[in-house]
Amino acid sequence: MAATDVDQLTRLLAQVVGEDNVLTGANAARYSGDALGTARGSTQFVPAPAADVVVVRPGETTEVAAVVGIANQLEIGIVPHGGGSGLMGGALALTRSVVIDTTRMDRVLDVNRDDQTALVQSGSVLGDVNRQLKPHGLVLGHDPWTVNVATVGGTISTAIV
Repeated sequence: MAATDVDQLTRLLAQVVGEDNVLTGANAARYSGDALGTARGSTQFVPAPAADVVVVRPGETTEVAAVVGIANQLEIGIVPHGGGSGLMGGALALTRSVVIDTTRMDRVLDVNRDDQTALVQSGSVLGDVNRQLKPHGLVLGHDPWTVNVATVGGTISTAIV
């Protein structure tokens, strides 16, 4: 991605989520990989260089929608990023991409004990959700070894149905 393209994309995204929540270059480098690593990952997939990755950290659903609209308008791919554990194969940017880091979207919005449901944002860490469910006599029912890192969004996106 040319520097001018990154600059334009960065400016547009910063209008949505604020400058502090848009990362590029060295600040975005950690999003070029995850904890899965090359030892367990497929050797045919090589992550995109950090220069081709722009990371955005939205805090609300409306911001995600605006980011998706910008990426669509500029014909740039989107890669969601949760806790980054990579347990289920990871989500890596393989080409120029907007990486949507969901970790700011980490709130439990509602718990309904009668219906045994909870409304949570996708960046909520499983362990944190379980701690908030416990006083209501509820539990997620999913307890991977990454419970203190894995997010609800990442867990759902890798679920086998």
